Formats: sequence, structure tokens, C-alpha cells
Amino acid sequence: MNRNIKYHKSGQKHRRAMVLLVTLVILTILATLGYTLTSALSAYRHRQEYMVHYQIAQYGCDSGIKYAMAIVEEMDLDLVSRPNEPDFSDIFALDDEQYQFMVEDWIRSDPSALWQSSSNNNYEDENSSDDDLSQMLGGLLDSPAPDGPNHPNEPADLDEIDLSEITIPGPYGAAWPKVRDKITLEVGDAEVTISIEDENAKYPIGWAMLDDDELSREAVAGFRLLCEWMRMDREDIDQLSAQLNEARDLKAFKKDFSEMQRVVTVVEPRRTAIVRGREQTLRRERTRRQNVADTVHMADFSRIFHSAILDSEILAKPLFESELRNESAQKYISRWGVNKVNVNTAPRHVLEALFTFGGDASELADAVIRNRKIEPFEDFDHLRSTLLHFSGSLDRCEDFLTTESNFFTIRVESISGPAKASAALAVRRNDEGELERVAIIYD
Repeated sequence: MNRNIKYHKSGQKHRRAMVLLVTLVILTILATLGYTLTSALSAYRHRQEYMVHYQIAQYGCDSGIKYAMAIVEEMDLDLVSRPNEPDFSDIFALDDEQYQFMVEDWIRSDPSALWQSSSNNNYEDENSSDDDLSQMLGGLLDSPAPDGPNHPNEPADLDEIDLSEITIPGPYGAAWPKVRDKITLEVGDAEVTISIEDENAKYPIGWAMLDDDELSREAVAGFRLLCEWMRMDREDIDQLSAQLNEARDLKAFKKDFSEMQRVVTVVEPRRTAIVRGREQTLRRERTRRQNVADTVHMADFSRIFHSAILDSEILAKPLFESELRNESAQKYISRWGVNKVNVNTAPRHVLEALFTFGGDASELADAVIRNRKIEPFEDFDHLRSTLLHFSGSLDRCEDFLTTESNFFTIRVESISGPAKASAALAVRRNDEGELERVAIIYD
């Protein structure tokens, strides 16, 4: 009997242990299910929240594009006077130490540079309708401050100044290649940043794949000269050249887009005919070549140059390691189908690549930089008469240069919470002064 009682108690302990084990397993399963369900709900909630923020950011990006289009359409591109300021032309070749030395020397010679730079960073055209437009979109965050610690009458203490915040003005007052400094808007809950760049101030990468037997040698030499200025390796230059040759197989680049034609398919109207005693509807297609607007060719080249054919990593390699400045070939190369360079706004190495078509590239670029600082060139005749000694070289470059920019890039970045939407829009002013969209790329 004692033995039965002992076995009975042992069985009870065993059953209790099993019940406890099953309970623990069930609790573990329930906890796992609860955690999984909670994680799924949290992820769903975050996805929904991100989608809301992204829609807000995308709306801000689209609104920023419309706002920037209105600015560009009404914008007067007057070149600013910079007689006592350092020239932007050779900044690309300066490392941080050399750049800081240039800024310090500028401030010592002209203490008002601090105030001027601050004013330029908040530049607003008094005759524009920006105020009305910004109120419509939510208002400008930044506004110029006429009075402050860096007033032109107050001396500058270099020890108390962050020289990295000082901007050496470009042709239009803003840092090159911008035609004005960044604009910050609030559109709903999105913070929108807009920058407008002068594409005629950059090297047209289409020149490197120019379809012209008489000029192809100069075109290749100019491209290599620009790459060498940007300290690119020979392997990278050869790789880019091979990629551009591949792009030329898709569409050849000409100096004058009006000479280019496009193959189009024409569908003739349907007609009914009796074939072998049966009535049939005939439809015939044929191809023919026709002239199209320049912007159509520019849009085609924009798609090619922004495709995977060109290695963007090579173009984006920094000229030198720097936390303060971004200098790379990508900054100085236009990938939007531009075919002319503005001699009033292009830096030295872009000018030298341009003047390779005519010869005397280095001497001519130096003469242009020296003279345009005194007085910008009004047109080609003014340029030629001013630099009469180089008239022969200029005549050979006439088809590749301009004295007034008409091609711009609008870059818009909109941020709402964790979401960001950005786009780059290329626009061109035609001969009638109307603004035409060329291409748009959403990131």
C-alpha cells in the first residue's frame, strides 16, 4: 500500500511537470505571436506614416518646381560687378588651405567682404514677384538681414570667423555655378530647397562625342584637357572615352542641332481594297527623316548622359579630400545636351576646353578671364574686337560659344519627416524669350 501511495504521488508530480511545461510552451507561443503581431502592426504603421510623409515631400517637390519655373521665367540675368573680389575661375584647383588663404586675403583687403557675402547668400531680386509666390507656397524661411555684426563698417576679426561659410561670388553674385543662392521654402509640412544653376557655364559632355571629322581631334583633346585639369587617372579617362563612343552609336552629337534629323514612322490612312475577290483593309507604314526642335535632341542626349552608359562614380570622384568643398568633374560637366559655353560665366578649365577648337587655348582663356572682370562681353563681335589678337582662334570657336546663358538646371529637394523627394529639371529660353522644358529626372 505504501508503494502504491508512493507511485501515486510520483505520477502527480510528473503530471504537474508536464502541465507546467505545456503552459510554458503555450505562453512562449503566445508571446512570440504577440511580438510578431506587434512588430507587423508597427511596421505597417511606419510604412503608412512614411507614405504620408513621402506624399507630402513629393507635393512639396512639385510645388518647388512650379515656383522655380516662375522665378526663371521672370529672372533677369545681370552679371554683377566684381572688380575687387577674387575670381571664381580657378577655385576648382585650390585645396582647402589655398582656398582659406584666398578668403583671408580677400577679407583683409576688403573687410566689407563679410557683409557682402552674407548679403549674397540671401540675395533677392527687388523687381521679382518672389514675395507673392512665396506667400502662396508658405513663405521664404530666409530673408536678408541689412544690419548685423558683420556690417561693412565694422572690422572683421579673422579668429572669430568661420571662413568656410564665406562665399566667393560667381558671375551672378551667388557661388558658381548658381545664378542665385539656394531658396528655402515651407510647403505645408515639407521643407523645400531650390537651387538654379547655369548649364552654359559648364563643359558640354556631348562635345567629347562630336560627329564631325574636321573637329573630332580638337573635341577629344579638349575633353582630355578638362579631365586632366580635374586630376583624373588615365584609366578613368580612357574608360569615359569608351563609354562616350558607345553613346555616340546611339545618337551622334553635332555642333548645330538644326542639322540633325530624326527618323519617324508615318502611318498612312487606312483604305479598303478588293484583294482576290475579298474586301480587305490595308494599312501601310513608312519611315522618313524630318527636322525636330532642338529641345527634342537635348532631351534625347539628357537621357543618354544620365543613363548607366556613363559611369557616374568616375565623374563624382573628389578632386581632393575635403569636408568643406565639393570639387569633382561632375560639378563642371553638363549632361543635359547643352552645346554652347558662356564665355562670361565659365571657369578657366572649361574655357580652355572650349578654345581648344580654335587654338591658343591657355592664352585665350586667360585673356577672357582678365577682360570679362572689367567688362562682360555683350556679344561675339564685342568679344572679337576686345581680343582682336585672337580673332582667328575666336572665329573657329564661334559655333561653340555664347555670351548669354539660356540653359538652366533647377534642382529641388523636399523633405518631410524621414521622407525625401528630389528632382532635377532642365529648361531653356528660346529665341523668343519663352521658357521650354527639356528634361526632368526624379531621384
